[in-house]
Amino acid sequence: MAAQRPSSLVSITRAGLTVAVAVGLTAVFAERAWLTAALVAAIAPHVIIGVADRRRWNTFTTLAALVGALFLLTLYVVEAHTISSALPTQATFSSFFDDLRDAPHVLRTAVVPVAAERGALLLALASLFGAGAIAEWSARRLDATLGAIGPSLVMFVTIAALGDGSWVAITILYTLAGTLYLLALHHDEVRERRSWFHATEPRRSNTLVGGVIAAAVIVAGAAIIGPGVPGARSEPWIDYRALGDGDGGGLLNAETPIISIQAKLQLDPDRQVFTVDIGDAEPRYWRVIALDEYDGNVWKLNDTGEPADELDPPSEPPTTEELDQRFTITAADPHWLPAAYRPTSVSLDNALAVEDSATLYLKSETPIVNLSYDVTSELPVTDVAERRAAPPVDPDEWEQYLELPSGLSQDVHDLAADVTAGAETPWDQAEAIANYLGRDGGFTYNLNVAREHDIDRLEEFLFETKEGYCEQFASAFGAMARSVGLPTRVAVGYTYGTEFNGSYIVRNRDAHAWPEVYFTGLGWISLEPTPQRFDNASGTGDPQAAPAPAAAVDPGAEVTTTTVAPGTFPDLTFPTRDPDQNLTLTAGESAGDSTGTSNPFGQIFIGFVFVAGTLLVFATVGLACLVVRAVRRTRQRRHAPDPRDRVLGAWAYALDHLAEAGVERRPSATPVEFALRHAPAHGAGDAGPPLMELAQLQTAALFAPDPPSDEEARTAWRNADAVNAALKHSVPRTTRWFRRLDPRRTLETVDA
Repeated sequence: MAAQRPSSLVSITRAGLTVAVAVGLTAVFAERAWLTAALVAAIAPHVIIGVADRRRWNTFTTLAALVGALFLLTLYVVEAHTISSALPTQATFSSFFDDLRDAPHVLRTAVVPVAAERGALLLALASLFGAGAIAEWSARRLDATLGAIGPSLVMFVTIAALGDGSWVAITILYTLAGTLYLLALHHDEVRERRSWFHATEPRRSNTLVGGVIAAAVIVAGAAIIGPGVPGARSEPWIDYRALGDGDGGGLLNAETPIISIQAKLQLDPDRQVFTVDIGDAEPRYWRVIALDEYDGNVWKLNDTGEPADELDPPSEPPTTEELDQRFTITAADPHWLPAAYRPTSVSLDNALAVEDSATLYLKSETPIVNLSYDVTSELPVTDVAERRAAPPVDPDEWEQYLELPSGLSQDVHDLAADVTAGAETPWDQAEAIANYLGRDGGFTYNLNVAREHDIDRLEEFLFETKEGYCEQFASAFGAMARSVGLPTRVAVGYTYGTEFNGSYIVRNRDAHAWPEVYFTGLGWISLEPTPQRFDNASGTGDPQAAPAPAAAVDPGAEVTTTTVAPGTFPDLTFPTRDPDQNLTLTAGESAGDSTGTSNPFGQIFIGFVFVAGTLLVFATVGLACLVVRAVRRTRQRRHAPDPRDRVLGAWAYALDHLAEAGVERRPSATPVEFALRHAPAHGAGDAGPPLMELAQLQTAALFAPDPPSDEEARTAWRNADAVNAALKHSVPRTTRWFRRLDPRRTLETVDA
């Protein structure tokens, strides 16, 4: 008897599991603009495999449809900014494969809440699509209906481990989705059982209705009572974040905002990040973080300073001025708090700081969006004469800020020496390098460059392409300045923004990176080596660079802010941390477009190779599943505990091999009639005699009052093997295997 198709309710509730996981990503990603795309990625594989199952597509067609749908979905969602007239461009494919390559890096280093930028969004959509596809495939093609819960459950637990904030609503949603799926399976099983008795009319499943009510009561009770159970809010028994070889999940091991500069400048440059009110004061660069270690691949925060109870005002330079700032955050990088360097106090009790660089941040449980806070900074007041009078530093004392990777070529050292050959003081050297990169060396500002920033890419930037954006210029300055003995680090943040009604509006297009150099007696002074930028604090950069006109800025929607009660600013405190902990920064590994000077035909070829490789992987996995299923089916038939089942299994085994030879079953004929007339007439050949004896054993097994003996079961399988051996000589091996592994046959139930 043919197997009944699962009801639509089962398919819908199975898709609901993946949808619940998609909603669970709200605990990982900031904002909600990505949610629609995530829901589509969750539902699409269930629909595709459902259509494929109904239309009896073979494995390869189904896999091709899945891969194609995933590719198009991620391409049009993640790389929408490069689509022209609804068609992808060369830049679309280039950016897509860059983001695909960076996805594992994003998984290792992203900090929750993650900005829904391209690399992270690509990873999320692909994971949801994959989870839905595996679940649906397991249920429909492998008959593992309960196992179909596994992919969504694994992904849900993973998200729970990575996510932040309250999990009550999300857990309730996934629990309800799982319960509904199990109840739908039970209802479908009851319906199928009743069909064996030819019920004259459908009956409502009391178990289904009662199960839904019971599940709703249990989940609601757990949500209300669970948080009040003693110990529910205590520390976990096992701190999984501290397991393994890493340093745990602290912020000081997290990826810094520099990875998103290129995406901010290209993907959504007009998005408002924050506003800052400084009264009538002169604007500054709004610094987020400073990075002090360069190993040839990444800039890292390697703060070796000891924790302190207070953030003291800088002891140098001797002359400073205070700058009071009120920030209103609308869409800043998670955790990091912008401020003019050097901040001395902030109106947030839970604000922390890295001592040496005075980098401000909040604990992970503190929301940073829709937040207002006040900062007081003490800014250095120096003139050019004071900077030129600053003597060279002691190299032993500042070794940390002078280290360069051993792989840096002598050409970079020679270039730095040539550029600073006429400079008499450290300030003159720093200014000469900044002017060379920003004005005099023939360098061009260009966002569309490759994102790799290892030593080879650095040297390619300095000696060949001479094209890049702020990351390349700041990194190149740092390497060149350190090679001539100037302690240097890279700062990341935003430029001034645009003045509007007495405040400065800072948007994604203002994202920036710049170097800071230490001068004896003066402290850290910023410089500006990027073309078309000017730093009025140090007077370096292109003096012709003008800020965006006020008319070009729309302040955007009104922002609801969390204000802080007025009063005395508390001193900044420092977290206790291991000095060996590093904050990894991929130098230039941002999620932006990187067409660079690459060959468009090469990029298209890479795209075809990627699609072909993905199809090959899916095909290999699918083929392996079919082989395992075929082997397992034969083993279950041959070694069934009941002799009757073994005889019937031998008959089914023989029919499968006859079908491989093109001798199809004939439902209207009895087994003996099929073996006596139909099979020989359609090419059974030498398989006729053992097939006839097997048909007689099968008929007896079905209708005789006594079950067959073990010896009769063994005889049945000897005849089945004889049928297979006889057919081998008449049917090519490849033909037999293609027919054997046809997924349409694996879905059929042999007519007993």
